[in-house]
Amino acid sequence: MARTVKDALLRALEDLNGSSFKRFRNKLMDWDIKDGFDTIPRSKLEKADTDDVVQLIVSFYKDCYGAELTVDVLNAINEKQVASDLKKALENVSSSSAPEPTEEPVENEHPRASSGCIVC
Repeated sequence: MARTVKDALLRALEDLNGSSFKRFRNKLMDWDIKDGFDTIPRSKLEKADTDDVVQLIVSFYKDCYGAELTVDVLNAINEKQVASDLKKALENVSSSSAPEPTEEPVENEHPRASSGCIVC
């Protein structure tokens, strides 16, 4: 079981064969990124291996959006089983690392807490 978001992303990308991984990188380069995030430069992705791509995703998009984006890109390149497996792994990561709920919600505690993110 993946212990972190990075572990789950790495496992998913390692499940792709060479041509699927290349399609993933190409699709990621062309993806319409959410406002507030920068696109990973093409020069950084073109020759990146799985470890490098995961590091880039997490550093550019953080855990929450990076996980969501990875699932979406996997679905877009028709790697639906890998996307489904990743989503399940991410749910396990979030449930095992989620803090205990407080009785009263703390206003503005976490900016992504209400975003519907699969990890947050």
